[in-house]
Amino acid sequence: LTFNEIEEYALLSGIIIKNSTIGPYLRLDVYAIGESTAIGYLTAFIRPLPIGLFHLETIQVKNRRQTLGFKRSGWTIDGPGISFLMGTWALRWAYDRGCNRAQLLAVDDSPRMQRILTKLYSSFGFKVLRYVKDEVSNTLDRIVWGAVGTLMEIDMIEFMKVWTPRLRNFIIEAKLKQNISNL
Repeated sequence: LTFNEIEEYALLSGIIIKNSTIGPYLRLDVYAIGESTAIGYLTAFIRPLPIGLFHLETIQVKNRRQTLGFKRSGWTIDGPGISFLMGTWALRWAYDRGCNRAQLLAVDDSPRMQRILTKLYSSFGFKVLRYVKDEVSNTLDRIVWGAVGTLMEIDMIEFMKVWTPRLRNFIIEAKLKQNISNL
């Protein structure tokens, strides 16, 4: 899975991914083509210890109403969405820098949203490590993550093995769809 493939699928889906890095820190901003306001962003960093661990700090995507008001036109994605594209780009970046695992916290802002996030990240291949509670026994996790929620981890090599052929198929499907709509 290459950056070119990820960015090609993003373009076919009507979005552009822009990155900025400083040392071990990464920020991605995603824009609908032709728009100047970001519709999503991701922040992450490579942790110094344990070695090889990528920390996905924030993944946020505005919904269509927040982004487009009540317009019915705009960006749409038939395959995996913006969170997946940002996460995939970030995992590729970290993998190229020696990371082999990534962690994130599916924040528990509300029970419903927490279930949605856990299910979403599980569908990408993240495994549940534990639930971080607001208790003294979870002080270290609370310092590292700053919130309560489900701590999840993914093996990057396994992710690449599973998702590379899938993303390549999504690219083919998006190109075919684009060709059909151009007829």
